[in-house]
Amino acid sequence: MTKEAIVRGTAKWIERNVLPNLVPHGITRVALKSALMLAAASPDMAIGILSAKFPLLPTLVAAAGNDDVFATTVEAIKKAVESEDNSMTIQFCETMLFNNIPHSLAVKPSHIDELLNDIKGAAAEERARKAT
Repeated sequence: MTKEAIVRGTAKWIERNVLPNLVPHGITRVALKSALMLAAASPDMAIGILSAKFPLLPTLVAAAGNDDVFATTVEAIKKAVESEDNSMTIQFCETMLFNNIPHSLAVKPSHIDELLNDIKGAAAEERARKAT
C-alpha cells in the first residue's frame, strides 16, 4: 500500500465519519476540510491535520510500502479496538464557539473494515491513474 493511497483513503473515511461531527463554522472543521482537499493533491501536506483527528494515521503511513506489514498493522488496530469493548472514542471539541459542545465518534471494528476498504479503493484509483 502506498502512503498516498493510505492518506487519500483515510481522508475519505474521515470526511464521511468525522467531518459531520464537527461544529459548523469552527476552525477545526475548516482546517479538516482544507486537509481533505489537500489529500487529493498533496497527501504529505494533509497528514498533519488529518492525524489530529485520526491519530492512527501515522501508524498506517509507517506501514506503507509493504503490503504484509500494512495488513498486520490494520489487523492490530482492529484487535486493539476489539479489546476495548469493541469501541474506540475519537473526541471532537471546538474552543471559543458559542455552540461549543463535546462531540465524539465511537469507532467500532466495522469502521476499521470501512477504513481499509476506503484505502484499497484509493489504491485502485491510484493504479488506474498510473495505467493511463
